[in-house]
Amino acid sequence: EHAVFLKTPLFPDKSAMRMHARENGMYRNANTHYTRTLHVTEAVDAEPLVRHLGEVLFRAEIPDDATEHEMKAVRREATTKLDDVSLVHGVAQEFAMSGYPYGRRVIGYHDRLNFNGEQLRAAYESEYIMGAMAVVAVGAASPDEIYAHIDRYFQPNLNTRMPSSTTLVPPTHAGDFVSGYVMPNSPNLHLAVNYPLPAEFARKVLDDLPRYRIATSVMSDTTFQTLREEKGISYNGGVELGTHNHPNAWSFNGSVTTDPVNVAIANQVFDTVMRAGGDAYSD
Repeated sequence: EHAVFLKTPLFPDKSAMRMHARENGMYRNANTHYTRTLHVTEAVDAEPLVRHLGEVLFRAEIPDDATEHEMKAVRREATTKLDDVSLVHGVAQEFAMSGYPYGRRVIGYHDRLNFNGEQLRAAYESEYIMGAMAVVAVGAASPDEIYAHIDRYFQPNLNTRMPSSTTLVPPTHAGDFVSGYVMPNSPNLHLAVNYPLPAEFARKVLDDLPRYRIATSVMSDTTFQTLREEKGISYNGGVELGTHNHPNAWSFNGSVTTDPVNVAIANQVFDTVMRAGGDAYSD
């Protein structure tokens, strides 16, 4: 799923896609597992969500040079997740239950995730098709509205019969929380830094919390892109506004998972982001 966000006819690069999301107040994410790829978008209006999905699901161009760079992030992500014992156990369980030779074969390991653009484009053209997907829409949008957007932005070229009436599904929640554990011989280092807020600043935040949460999300996005795109030292990373305690103890928190040798670089990124004035985020 990493490759589909690199370039489309509507979005000439990843920054254009991020800007489209910001302008429409959109949350977007995706993940790939052994049996499915999941794309998620959320916003107050259905139109930009389906437009975004139509681009990445059916018109991704997957350029070779950007793919090579993105594969570094994919391998970094895989290495990061080696620290999560519960996840490692889950992978082992899934392999035992549905792996080769009894079911699905595991297609790669973190040290082999080095697919080129040609390979990914071939997989995209064969697997990213209407007949292989299910679309779930939840929220303040009618089925007719969703169908119209899908016809416009997905442009399905097959006889897909959509349901004529709404099918109500009760809300469900499945999952659990398992605390993590960092292996002593892990290649990863988890770095977290806190910048306490002066009392005067904390009062301003308290008076207009939504505005500061929005600003913090933009700061976090900038941090993430710097750590991943420009520095190439991490798959994850960002900042958040810590408001889980008394306002006198509020802070900005920066965190990242990276190699131990990159601590100084990560600290410099956090320091630069925290010192930047509002004009640095004019977009």
